[in-house]
Amino acid sequence: KNWSPNALLLRFKIELPSTVKLPSLETIYQWVYEDGVSGGDTYKCLPRKHKKRKKNLNSRETASTTDKVSIHLRDTVANDRSRIGDIEIDSIVGPANSNGMLTGTDRKSRLTMATLVKNKSGDEILIKLLSMLLTYKKRIRTITSDNGTEFSQHLKIATELNTMYYFADPYSSYQRGTNEHANGMIRRYFPKGTDFSLVTEKELQSAIYKINNLPRKIHNGRTANEIHYGINKKLIPSKQRKSMIFAFRT
Repeated sequence: KNWSPNALLLRFKIELPSTVKLPSLETIYQWVYEDGVSGGDTYKCLPRKHKKRKKNLNSRETASTTDKVSIHLRDTVANDRSRIGDIEIDSIVGPANSNGMLTGTDRKSRLTMATLVKNKSGDEILIKLLSMLLTYKKRIRTITSDNGTEFSQHLKIATELNTMYYFADPYSSYQRGTNEHANGMIRRYFPKGTDFSLVTEKELQSAIYKINNLPRKIHNGRTANEIHYGINKKLIPSKQRKSMIFAFRT
């Protein structure tokens, strides 16, 4: 029928008893490609008929990231967003997986942090992450990331910051939705395809400043900075405020 493995799996879930334990989509693809390597022709049933799987330059192998603690063991208080200091982190890369940035977001306040990185090596990320978060060390309670190999130094990160480090489930970016949303806001300033080797730290921090001082619907018009630091700040200049008061009075 020229169905893809995904279409097949979806149909299985409809037509097979719920007691049947189905393999994951990734497992099905692995079976097909292993058969092709062994001389089989199951791959010919695929819509694109690739005998060998193309390497995904953006894929993140997890084999070298060991001693991981699952997000499912994270404290309820972190999940509930009831305190400052539970940080989600991620990396954004430029073309060809080269220069990029490291980002972090506080789950409660939505305060966003970012710094430029030259590559995604564990050592580079360790140094940059510590430089980005040390300012907030006394307030950090937990850190949560995805399973990318750039976070292979998570034990050192946790030790230096005296915090707990957790990993989201593979292919579950929704478990780090706060940071994913922040990354989307950063992308408004640095769209996909941006060559980060041409971006300066000053330009990046200027964008982060604007993001953290943006009135947020989720905070009823207050900013991430105000929530994070417990302050109230006048964002509209005095002259404009007076004009607005007069305009709406009349």
